[in-house]
Amino acid sequence: MLNDDYYDINMIFPQTEKLFCDQCENAYLECPICNAYFDIEFFYQEHQVKCAIMHEVLQERENIVECGKCLTYFKCEEFESHSSNCVDHNQNNLNMQPEDNVACGVCGLIFSASLLPEHEVTCKEIQAGIMMLQETIQCDFCGEKITMSGIEVHESKCQQLKDKQAQIENRVNSIEIAYPKEWDEQIAFTKVIDENLSIITIDPEGSTFKYIYDLTNMSMRGAVNITNIYRLQNRFLWDKYVREKEKVLVEKGTANEQWLFHGTRANNPKSLYNIGFDISFSSDGGSFGRGIYFARQSAYSLSGYCYVTKGKGYLFLAKVITGVPYVSGASSARGVFGPRSAMKKPPLMDESKFIYYDSVTDVANTKNQHVGQMYIIYENDKAYPYYLIEFDASNIGSHLGLNRGNPFNAYPNQQNKDDVI
Repeated sequence: MLNDDYYDINMIFPQTEKLFCDQCENAYLECPICNAYFDIEFFYQEHQVKCAIMHEVLQERENIVECGKCLTYFKCEEFESHSSNCVDHNQNNLNMQPEDNVACGVCGLIFSASLLPEHEVTCKEIQAGIMMLQETIQCDFCGEKITMSGIEVHESKCQQLKDKQAQIENRVNSIEIAYPKEWDEQIAFTKVIDENLSIITIDPEGSTFKYIYDLTNMSMRGAVNITNIYRLQNRFLWDKYVREKEKVLVEKGTANEQWLFHGTRANNPKSLYNIGFDISFSSDGGSFGRGIYFARQSAYSLSGYCYVTKGKGYLFLAKVITGVPYVSGASSARGVFGPRSAMKKPPLMDESKFIYYDSVTDVANTKNQHVGQMYIIYENDKAYPYYLIEFDASNIGSHLGLNRGNPFNAYPNQQNKDDVI
């Protein structure tokens, strides 16, 4: 006999009163089948498939009748024929010899040898249905492997997503790119690399230089001596950045563009001039997995993450599309594929539309204050290396607002590297 407790979905997956919190890592989704709420990762990796299978089994059971005499399950259309010829199971047991007891090879229940073949037919059909539902098939649209029980619904949603994404792409590709007005302003010197790329030395007496100087020193104990500020004017990279910004704006209603600092560590900043930020240079050892990391405060980026050569330090001030960020501050936070240190993209923001968060951050800074905060993106085009800040690195450790000592003792080999500009 089938065990009713085993198919009680609420026993296996208890409901919780917690819903969805956008201020911390406690995010829960409602299962559309059983209406219980589950942790996002557990829902996609464990519950969703199991619940669908249980649902199919329960639906199947609605078309199955248990014989009150022999305690065997039959399809409704087969029950009438069976009932007229059935021998009372309990009465039969009284007269049954031990050698007549046979265990079903599928469910393990004991039946008389005469009744077993009829039982096993139905039992095997149910088991075969469960096995089929557990099999996976590749979605024709996204390539993801989905269980048989969920492929129809998934492909329908996936098709809608593809159509929506195509509309967004058409809109994004049709926009006319306008280059920043300030690209023609506050220029002290222009170094033309080619028709696509120019490196502009910012006028040290202008308002742009002062703004970046103040922003850089805002988190320092003392003023860092900024010797030069360079503006990267790469038309190709700017085109991609603007189109990505438009895509996020259409999809989320906000691009949430921010000025954030980034250090290239041992990589010469020159490597970004043509290709921009490239996640392939990222390592798997980051707190939030393989992503491109940015800091709101320069002190964090200066403390061991900036590039140093010949007594000069270099740090990017980038424009970053943070969009709708996923706040994941706790050490136990988990990403889309497991612990947050294994993240390769942000979690899903809207599962029904397959829309992901745009970035991940460690602080719920709702008032956008100048606090110690990281942002991590997982797509190259969501950031543009706008300004490269050059500063005197000879005594930078004494200026750091973060108590990390002199970070450049760890990179003595950087002192003889090539010039940046």
